[in-house]
Amino acid sequence: LPDFKAYFGRRTPQGNYITSSHQMAEYLLMEAKVATVPGEPFEAPTCLRLAYATDTQIIEQAVEQIKHALAKLDE
Repeated sequence: LPDFKAYFGRRTPQGNYITSSHQMAEYLLMEAKVATVPGEPFEAPTCLRLAYATDTQIIEQAVEQIKHALAKLDE
């Protein structure tokens, strides 16, 4: 599972702070338009679960969208 702990404590463009994988999943859904699953149910509270059951091009596009959304977070 990809670990997003390095982004916890950062502020979204809307002024909210990311403090959990649930909040990170919500942020990525709204900002990057990419659906992920919070890691808490999988005993991985700083991780997100991603699905790879699609075309490689779509996965690459989603990764770019996630990258751009993460770049918008303030430290």
